[in-house]
Amino acid sequence: MKTEKKIRFLIDETNKGVEFFGSRVLASIVGQLISMQIVIGDLVRLNTRYLYDCIMGRASWDAPVKICKKAINEIHFWSISLQKLNDAGVDICKIDQLDIVDIEMFCDASDVGFGGYLTSDLNAKLFCKEMSGNWTLRERNESSTWRELECVNRFVQTFDNTFSDKTVKIYTDNQNVPHILRVGSKKQKLQDIAIDIKQTCVDSNINIITQWVPRENNTHADKLSRHTDHDDWAIHSDIFDEINSLWGPYTIDRFATHYNTQCERFNSKIWYPGTEAVDAFSQNWNTENKIG
Repeated sequence: MKTEKKIRFLIDETNKGVEFFGSRVLASIVGQLISMQIVIGDLVRLNTRYLYDCIMGRASWDAPVKICKKAINEIHFWSISLQKLNDAGVDICKIDQLDIVDIEMFCDASDVGFGGYLTSDLNAKLFCKEMSGNWTLRERNESSTWRELECVNRFVQTFDNTFSDKTVKIYTDNQNVPHILRVGSKKQKLQDIAIDIKQTCVDSNINIITQWVPRENNTHADKLSRHTDHDDWAIHSDIFDEINSLWGPYTIDRFATHYNTQCERFNSKIWYPGTEAVDAFSQNWNTENKIG
């Protein structure tokens, strides 16, 4: 495939330290990827945003442009994923049947935390799996769109095995989230989260459909997002240091989050940034000196 050859050329050149490329070369690759959007889907627009920014920074069509690190990451993504996505294609029979889904997911984020639930039977109001968690102080200060998008991310990361090989419809009362998951965002923080979500979907063969829902129709998820976990505590670091000096060194904290772990490695009840695994009881404990 011509596109793959151009992508391999870019990777080979960047591996040699080349940073500048002709505007037309990058535009040709982006154009060919966009032409495959009917087959590959919205992932094309999401994963060409930084390449497009490089092209738009050109002085002229004949002038070279510097390719940024994020754009190089996009090139590497397409190098790995293009053939797989092209082979998978789109099930034409389902293009006009987006209401046919395996799992529905309602989620919401407040200034306190995030929460939501999964259901496979919306009419019966079967809340088969619920999830909630709290933000750190830094995360509370992020924008509402960041919190809503990160809420989706933590759900997808936590339930990736449940979602694998399924179509999941995600309901959110933030109108920016469906748009960002389709075409990306100019804000790097939001773009990075969207890329993480889509990468997990590619790796686990998850098809997600996002839909805005009025707040009054998302009350259960809203309630879960305002829940405070009063059992979410940790021992003081001085006490841990004393215990660690007596019976350590401990290699992993089995029951923790990214904001209260006592070890560099940790497991958590749900997915948090940096977690090594969700559900400590699903891991092999025999080879670790653990605390929890």
